[in-house]
Amino acid sequence: MNRQFLTGALVMGVAATAAIVAPQPAEALEVNFGGSAGLFSPVTVDGLTVNASGRTTGGASRAVVRRPLGIGIWNQSISPEGGGSLLPDQLQVDGLGPDEVLELAFSSTVRLKAATFSILASDFNDEFTILFDGSEVFSSLIRTVANGFGTTVQLPGTLPIGDAFGFSVTDANDSYFLKSLEVEVIPTPAAVLPGLVGMGAAAFRKKKQVAEAAQDA
Repeated sequence: MNRQFLTGALVMGVAATAAIVAPQPAEALEVNFGGSAGLFSPVTVDGLTVNASGRTTGGASRAVVRRPLGIGIWNQSISPEGGGSLLPDQLQVDGLGPDEVLELAFSSTVRLKAATFSILASDFNDEFTILFDGSEVFSSLIRTVANGFGTTVQLPGTLPIGDAFGFSVTDANDSYFLKSLEVEVIPTPAAVLPGLVGMGAAAFRKKKQVAEAAQDA
């Protein structure tokens, strides 16, 4: 492609689309994790797919389970009490034994906006932490009463953006289901550039045709 054409296409593409691309904020999406009882399977909302895995802070693998209250973690090596069905509070993200970590992987870069939790514990002092690149970046009291089935915590805008985050606990007294997340999908330069070049190429070609027609006249 002619260098002059490419340069002109980029310049005109940026100018033509700046008014469209720049002012529009990224759309917030709600990812609801609650559902029929079973092992977790990926959730997709408006093209954004979220997968989840579980582990302890010591690196041991854990299964992620889904319940109407949200998703939690199950240590499959421990038999249910009395050989019966697992109790719901055995399936939460908790600190009974090694602290558990619920790891979430997103198909696009996102900003976490808010998190909604369900609590089954008999107290209301449960806390959670958010991990990014293996380090804690936020910690907060969930601020709910016992058996609070939909307590939302607004997250600070200072959290890093990324495509992978972990949710964990602060101590053995914490336990919760993650019911939903509100996230903002961050457009990447790779996704925006082709549109800029395409629109710029069309505009530059049109301008060149007009100029050539004027010269012929």
